Amino acid sequence: VGSDGDIIEFVGLVDSGEMRFSAASWTATGEPFFRRLTFSPRRDGGVTKVRQLGEISKDGGRTFVVEYDLLYVPRAASAKRE
Repeated sequence: VGSDGDIIEFVGLVDSGEMRFSAASWTATGEPFFRRLTFSPRRDGGVTKVRQLGEISKDGGRTFVVEYDLLYVPRAASAKRE
């Protein structure tokens, strides 16, 4: 369930060390759109972080734009920086 309450069913796979998901869905007005999520590990100074990249397409999957680009940092690693 998305943040707006819409139900989105993703399918995915692991490829080249990245976990990739995709989904087709519709807006509240019935317009189709596609979403891609990619989770990829990032090494930084001996700490493994995870990048989550969310992309959306409103032209049938021909082009995608970034919706968000997040970086997850382990709590112990983030506490060391404070």
